[in-house]
Amino acid sequence: MNIGLTLHMDADHIPDLVARYQEHLSLVKQAEAVGLSCIWLTEHHGQPDSPTPRPELFIAFAAAQTARIQFGTGALLLGQRSAWEIAEIIATLAVLAPRRIKIGLAKGGPFIAHQQIWAESEQRGARFLAALPQLNGWLQGQAIPLQAGAEPIELTPFSAALTELPIYLASRAPEVIKAAAQYGYGLMVAQFWPISSITALIAQYIALAGHPPRLMVSRGIYMHDDPIIARQRALAHIEQVRSRKKRAKRGTLDFSPETTAATQAGSPAPITEDNLDQFALIGRPQTIRKQIEIYRALGISDLSLSPMTDDTAERADQICRIGELLASHPKSTHAA
Repeated sequence: MNIGLTLHMDADHIPDLVARYQEHLSLVKQAEAVGLSCIWLTEHHGQPDSPTPRPELFIAFAAAQTARIQFGTGALLLGQRSAWEIAEIIATLAVLAPRRIKIGLAKGGPFIAHQQIWAESEQRGARFLAALPQLNGWLQGQAIPLQAGAEPIELTPFSAALTELPIYLASRAPEVIKAAAQYGYGLMVAQFWPISSITALIAQYIALAGHPPRLMVSRGIYMHDDPIIARQRALAHIEQVRSRKKRAKRGTLDFSPETTAATQAGSPAPITEDNLDQFALIGRPQTIRKQIEIYRALGISDLSLSPMTDDTAERADQICRIGELLASHPKSTHAA
C-alpha cells in the first residue's frame, strides 16, 4: 500500500497566495524527504477557501523541484472541462515527470461558479461518462474524433508510458463504477466516505470486474502522544472547516431545487465525536499504525493522509510523525 499526502490549500492564516503556494512546496519537499509516496492535489474553482483552480500547474512546478515523489490529481474535472484539454494535460504531465503522475478524474460539483464558467455545467455527469471513451482512446495512442463525424485527431505529446498511467475515477455512481471496470481504471474515495461505503464500493467493482479495484482513499490524520489532545484538535479542525465553508457556501454552491433533490440522497453523514474514526486516523502512533493496517487489509492501493490542521508548523509536524511511523514499519505500512 502506497501512503501519500493530500494537500488542501486552505490555510486562512496565510492571506498571501504566493506565500501559501510556497508553503505547499515546502511541505511537498518535506513529504518526499520522509518517504511518502505521492502528493494529491484538488481542483477547485470560485472557492475562496480553496484557491487551486489549476493543480496541474503546481504539479509541474513541484515535480521540477523534487526527484522521486509522485503527484496525483484529486481530481481533474472531466465533467466540466474539455476531454481534449484533460487529455493534453495528462499527456504533458506524464512526459514532464515520467512514472511520477497519477490521475484522478471527477465530474465536478454543483457550484454556481461552474455554471458561469461552463455553459453545460448541469450536464457534467453525462459529459463525464461521454468523455471517458474518447479520453481512454487518446491515452492508448488512438486517433479519436473530437465530435461525431469529424476527422480523428491524435494526442500530442503522446508517450508509451500513458498506456500504463494509473487513472482513478471519483464517484459512487453505478455507471461510473461500471466504466472504471470496463477501462481498467481505479476508483477514488473522498475523505468524508465512511469505511462501510468503501467496502460497498469494492464489492460493486468486484461484481463487475471479477477482481478488486485499484483504490485511492483519502483520510484525515492527527497523530499525538496524547490521544485526547489528538481528538480535540481533529474535532476543532473540523469545526473550523465547517465555519469557513458556511461563510462561503451560500455564494458558491448551487441550492436550486433540482440540484438539492439530486444530491440530497448522496450527502455524507456529518462527522461527529462518535463516528470520527470512520473518516480519520486519530491518536497515538501505535493506534494510527493499527488503523493503517485496517485499510491495508481492505486492499487499498493508495492511502492519502490529510493533516487535520491549517497551521503550517502543525502540518510539518504531522508529516514528520507519518514519516517516523513509516520508517519504523516500512514493510507493513508502505510500498514505494
